[in-house]
Amino acid sequence: MDISASGSESRHDRRQTFLDAAVRLFQEKGYDQVSYDEIAKSAGVSRPTVFNYFPFKEAMVVEKVGQETIELLINAENELELGKSPLDITRRLLGYLADYLQEKPFLVRPFALGLLRLMGSEERRAHGWRIEEILGELIRLSQNEGLIRPEIPSHKVVFLIMSIFETTAFNWIEMNNNRPLAQELLYNFQLIINGLKLNKPADKKENENLSRQIPITAANKTDTETVNEADSSAKVSLTLNSGSSEIESKSSKDSPLVSEKSAFWAKIWQKIIKIFG
Repeated sequence: MDISASGSESRHDRRQTFLDAAVRLFQEKGYDQVSYDEIAKSAGVSRPTVFNYFPFKEAMVVEKVGQETIELLINAENELELGKSPLDITRRLLGYLADYLQEKPFLVRPFALGLLRLMGSEERRAHGWRIEEILGELIRLSQNEGLIRPEIPSHKVVFLIMSIFETTAFNWIEMNNNRPLAQELLYNFQLIINGLKLNKPADKKENENLSRQIPITAANKTDTETVNEADSSAKVSLTLNSGSSEIESKSSKDSPLVSEKSAFWAKIWQKIIKIFG
């Protein structure tokens, strides 16, 4: 029986049934190998019923990750009440989220793509994604305490942080990076913070130290550098100069993955340039 027609199960319960069925199948078979038909069959509903709740599969992943990381938001709020540094809380929040995803690598790529497809904060909230809300509060408090530049709107800083999170997670899984995802993410997050901090004499030395420590990865390119993809059939040239960007994709194969990755990077860098260009 299609539970969509049953009054014994609430809409919330049905939604949870679809999520649990989908994630179980993603883990068993791999994300790309699971179809809507299989999810519907596993949940005991029709395919259109699943579509009514989730317009694309990545939305399921975003919502599931949001559910399973809600405790991170509670911990962040508790730390704020204890008077801890909002910038330190931000680092821990991002690090814990990265650790969670690293334990479930089959979710990393669809999660990053899902955040990209759910561009608006309202769309993300509709799928249970709340991290931007607490990040916004942490950034505003950091600005009030003089930890980062106050003239940049907090929502733009949050947008940039999430963009870096998406690119770092996507790059980490696509490149089979051996470094922990949290380490990669916090590296790139610190790059952002060093560019946002108030101009103090100590910053110059800190920036020099960071530049010596940070390896060249696709997620922290600056100026004109070439991103060498793991798939040698594609090269994406990223040029950031005076607030403009030129993105070229050269491929010897008409690969859907190459096209998807090129489009992903193009959108992310355009968002970053729009904020700070």
